[in-house]
Amino acid sequence: MDVFEEDRYAGRLEEARGYLVGRDEDDVPLAALALHEGIPIWSNDRDFEELPLSVYPTSALLRLLGS
Repeated sequence: MDVFEEDRYAGRLEEARGYLVGRDEDDVPLAALALHEGIPIWSNDRDFEELPLSVYPTSALLRLLGS
């Protein structure tokens, strides 16, 4: 398992906050890391819907993995 320190994605924190205004502040670091790395998020949390990247709920991920 990799652990990413905040300094790795700190440059994307404000951008992530902008997408998540009025939503769960605890989601900001994950959103910032995903934006920085250019990777999708696996989550059933609807707070991530406004992000300019893919968000996969568990049901969609299971469908993709099963095909």
